[in-house]
Amino acid sequence: MMLATSSELQIEMQKILEKELELNGIRLDNHHWLTTKSVLAELSVIVAYEPHEGVIPPFGVMFVEMTSELLGVNFVLISLEQIEMARKFANGVDCFLLYEKDIFFGLIFFREPLLNELLLVRSFPPSGGMFVQRGASGQIKFFQGNSIIILENRNWYTKPLIKESAWKISRCVFEINYNVLNRILEFAFHLLSPIPQVGATIVWWLKEFPINHNELLSTGKDLSAFNFSILDELNSNVFCHFFSQIDGATFINPNGEFFRTGVHLKNSNKSRDIIPEHKGTRHTSAQRFSFDFSETLVITVSSDGPVTIFSDGVSIAKLKIHPSYKAAHDLKKQFPEEVNEISNYSHECICLGCGKRLVIEQVNFSGHNKMIDVHCFVCNFLIFNETCYYVETRPFKR
Repeated sequence: MMLATSSELQIEMQKILEKELELNGIRLDNHHWLTTKSVLAELSVIVAYEPHEGVIPPFGVMFVEMTSELLGVNFVLISLEQIEMARKFANGVDCFLLYEKDIFFGLIFFREPLLNELLLVRSFPPSGGMFVQRGASGQIKFFQGNSIIILENRNWYTKPLIKESAWKISRCVFEINYNVLNRILEFAFHLLSPIPQVGATIVWWLKEFPINHNELLSTGKDLSAFNFSILDELNSNVFCHFFSQIDGATFINPNGEFFRTGVHLKNSNKSRDIIPEHKGTRHTSAQRFSFDFSETLVITVSSDGPVTIFSDGVSIAKLKIHPSYKAAHDLKKQFPEEVNEISNYSHECICLGCGKRLVIEQVNFSGHNKMIDVHCFVCNFLIFNETCYYVETRPFKR
């Protein structure tokens, strides 16, 4: 893609780029200075790159509210007249072009290179802004603190950050070990997922592996002698290398320790009846396995990148969860004169169709209620009819 040479074409291109960014979830209005001409011009440079001798040059730029919030770095102040030369140093790993708000600042050098997404996420300043990173393949990542939005071959897709996924999982699993959960999500989302053509299935047993499931140990290899734990951050690259060579699932115990790998996930007739076949066999077997073995979370990483977390046969990190207390609170703000007519409650029940435990979230609004069919989120079984304003179900386990 060639960058337009005339100033009028550049302005028009920047307007188109601003609209395209907005349509794909990149919010420039979070900070008013992100909508300025200098920022859009820099984004045009990173998106509308021109290969050098047939090679795409990696590049990185950071727009921050306050440069003082960036830790473990060195700065090189450079005048605006030298920005073209500065861009040639900004490889998007050790060195980035730096703007303080919309004012060109110079170069920022990280003492520890940002070799993966996780390090990029952890470097993000509290006051926000935007990091943009272009790789040697031409893939561009936009990071604003709540998600990573990726542009590749003119296709856009979003990778949510682990904070949102962890919150949704916590709504479906009571008293989960957040230390292990966050580390598994960091590893899957920001270390393993970005590696091209590497897929994996991780089964996290939330309770000690039960002896009545010993038939699951008939396949795969024992890993307990290695004493490896997903919590060992220093071994992250080793674990990524390991998963790039593994077929089948890898089992992790409640404390995050690897104890078996290459396991063939077996499914029951009941899970096969309830959960349809997907395009990918990895996701189908993982989803059915999570249904059959309620004491697990099953994390799949597709070879093309996306991460899915299954619990009780449901992709729980992708659920749209609106707790009834929050839905009622929002409704009261919208209708302050009718706050006494709005109430909420939640309760648990067992689905008679699939046997799974569910949480029912319900909001009542006198004068606005209607008859709603309440279905199981797992198997779509009709649980009951209820006269209310809003109702939601989700799988839940203790």
